[in-house]
Amino acid sequence: MMLLCSRKLSYVQRWGIVPVIRKQSVAEHSFGVAAISVWLAGMSRQACDRAEVLEYALLHDINEAITGDVPSTFKRYIKDAIVGFESKIPDAEVCELTKVVVKLADYLEALAYINEEKSFGNSTLGLIEADMLPLFDTAYDKFTMLGVKPDSRAFLRNFLDEVHPNRHPGLVV
Repeated sequence: MMLLCSRKLSYVQRWGIVPVIRKQSVAEHSFGVAAISVWLAGMSRQACDRAEVLEYALLHDINEAITGDVPSTFKRYIKDAIVGFESKIPDAEVCELTKVVVKLADYLEALAYINEEKSFGNSTLGLIEADMLPLFDTAYDKFTMLGVKPDSRAFLRNFLDEVHPNRHPGLVV
C-alpha cells in the first residue's frame, strides 16, 4: 500500500488554490524536504538518525495520496481530524528531533518554491509567504534549541541563496 501511495504523490499537485507558474507535485516537494532534512540533520549537535529523518521526510505527506493536497488554511480548521487521520499512518512514531528537522525542512522547501515563483514574476504568493514566515520562525526556534544559533531570517536568506542564488526578490525578512 505504501508503494502505491508514494507513486500517487507524483500526480498530486500542490498549491491547488493559488495560481502558480510552475506546477509542483507532492512527490517533488517530498524529495526536496528529504534533501533539506538530511542537510539540517548534519547541522544538529544532537545525534540524529539520518535514516529515520530521510524516511520520515519522504513520507511526511503520504496521506495526501488519499486526501490530495489540503490547503494549510483549511488544515487549521480541521486540525483535530488531521491528527486522528495521521496517527493511523505507519511510521508516524519517530523521535522529536526528527519531527523538528522535517518540519523546518518542510517550511524551507515551501519558502524556496514561493521565492522561485516570485523570481518568475508570480506576485500572488506574497500573502502565503507572510503567513508562513511566523510558522517558519517557530520551527526554526525549536531547531535552534538543538545547537544552531544564527538569526532565523539570516538563516533563511543564506538557505535561499544556496538553493536559488540571487532569486529571492522581495522576501519579507
